[in-house]
Amino acid sequence: MKRTKQLRPDNLPLYRYWHALYMSFYSPSLYVDVAKRWRGWGFLYLWLAIAVGTMPLSARIIFEFNQYFNQKILEPIKLLPPVYVQNGQVKFEKPMPYMIKNSKGEVVAIVDTTGAVDKITSEYPQLSLLITKNQIMYKPPKLEFLVNNTVPVEGDKVMVHDLNPHDNEVFQGTDWIKNNGVVRLKYITELLVYPLIVIFFLGVFWSLILLISILGQLIARTFFDLKLTFSQTCRVMSVAATPQMAFTFTTYTVNAVFGGLGLIMIALQSIYFGYAIIAIKRASMKIVHK
Repeated sequence: MKRTKQLRPDNLPLYRYWHALYMSFYSPSLYVDVAKRWRGWGFLYLWLAIAVGTMPLSARIIFEFNQYFNQKILEPIKLLPPVYVQNGQVKFEKPMPYMIKNSKGEVVAIVDTTGAVDKITSEYPQLSLLITKNQIMYKPPKLEFLVNNTVPVEGDKVMVHDLNPHDNEVFQGTDWIKNNGVVRLKYITELLVYPLIVIFFLGVFWSLILLISILGQLIARTFFDLKLTFSQTCRVMSVAATPQMAFTFTTYTVNAVFGGLGLIMIALQSIYFGYAIIAIKRASMKIVHK
């Protein structure tokens, strides 16, 4: 019978990943365990911490996007009066350009067969639907990511449908929404928000941790006479990043981003990494004295 090799009890981790989510704020024994008994580079822990920490942020963005989509896109388009298409030409009896506005007074839909408005431009930043003499143009809504920035319209993808000379139909907003998959686009976008945010922050933080771990390893060796392997340093750095990640995600969730955020992130990372190095050094000295 094949014998399996087992780790000695002294080498078994005392704490799991979920312990580190809260113990990283105060526990020196956790950092000793991370350095001495954990395995790997800390990537899986970082992924877990980001996956948990970005849940409130993702919920906020999904909620705001849902509100934005319903109020600025769906509701105004539903108010669009019937537009008749005869032999591929739009027939509209109301004064043009005929503009439909949302609750904030922003133009989101225009009907104009005179040529005064013939394309979607930055003149109307929230414009998503434009009906001209022989075209229907639609610009999918852009998700405002993390902070509310105004994004220029030029360069955004605009879907253009050219009317066929043989087309004869009545264009109604409610029917157009159902037939063109606009609601489906909304649901797909909402489903993608959370994984995309996790991937984004994971890429950013992991890249930074790999870079600053080189410096951290040098600091531990030079100032604390503590020899850590690069994988140990990455693990400790990943766990020490928990407080600053919690602060960062909270700031983004409440939409309170400010100019000095980066400095506070660096300070928190430095403080907790230094705290971890001191704890590991003290534990090593106790072993030597014994």
